[in-house]
Amino acid sequence: MLKLNKDVLILIAENLQDDITSLCSCLLVNKSWCEATVPILWKIPGRMILTKKAEDKLFNVILLHLSKDSKDILKKQGIDLYIETYRPTSFNYINFWRHLDLQLLEETFSRNLKILEVSTSSMIKNELLNLFINKYTKFISLHIPENINYYKYRISWNEQCFSDLKNLCCHEFHQNSLEGLATISKSIKKLFCCISRDNNDISRIVKLIEAQKNLNEIHMLCNNDEALKTIEELLIKKADTIQHLRLDWEPVTKVLSHLVNLKILDMETPFFFRRSKNYENPNLNQLEETSLPALKILKANLSSHINLIRLIETSNVQLTTISIRHDSLKVFDEIRKLTQTIYQNCPNL
Repeated sequence: MLKLNKDVLILIAENLQDDITSLCSCLLVNKSWCEATVPILWKIPGRMILTKKAEDKLFNVILLHLSKDSKDILKKQGIDLYIETYRPTSFNYINFWRHLDLQLLEETFSRNLKILEVSTSSMIKNELLNLFINKYTKFISLHIPENINYYKYRISWNEQCFSDLKNLCCHEFHQNSLEGLATISKSIKKLFCCISRDNNDISRIVKLIEAQKNLNEIHMLCNNDEALKTIEELLIKKADTIQHLRLDWEPVTKVLSHLVNLKILDMETPFFFRRSKNYENPNLNQLEETSLPALKILKANLSSHINLIRLIETSNVQLTTISIRHDSLKVFDEIRKLTQTIYQNCPNL
């Protein structure tokens, strides 16, 4: 019988990482296949929507990882989770996690602890969170949901487990977490951030972005008109590395003219897209001086067809995808001119 070495099995499992059904089949082959497959399966828990039954099982597995010290702490408070009678897990599954979705954890914990008192529930959550945020775990992706207040939990945001972050999804009002991450995380490549209209202090998100050495992809939603200019000036500072940009507003500065390495520009957000009230005449004429020679994908909701034409003409025939919202252009002549420009400048479309 042909026996594959461990490195080959790991490569097979990695190539199947998006095929959950096949990965689950690999678990059943033998011990070697199982050991190679389990880390891949547990790399991103919750990548698919979990049923209530699956969520309950996930919670029970997490409980089994509690240390004796954690169990003793809970027992002293009169909390017995009755997990001593369960067989220990075959693997330390939590150490395989690379994407930490705090929304998933909060929903899982809250659902399974809802019958307990608030104080008791919070204490258990703290002990469970300690399983994830410590010196033994390492995450490359982090999601901090906007509707959860994690200040009440004892999370240390400058832990080494966040030092290799590549992806971050956050909200600017998580001031404590942003400040901590700015001191430890320097390698974030993809950032999704939402800035609300209620908070004028965006100093922490500014500090976090400034700390990054290779910020490649940025998705920004901003409902705070006062912050737009600051954000765009910050993007200009990161122009050398930014290749994918998504905004939900028309630029108020000449930010686009600086992003010469941009490959994907997305300004098509129909539900959020707007013009700043503080800038009655948005600086869209900047596009007359803008050249984006590396641009390959353009998604636009610009109100002026002239600006769209300018972007297409300066893309240096690199464009392969163009998406324009149908209500952006309302005059037949504008549509004709835009169509001609696409035909003349986009042979690779």
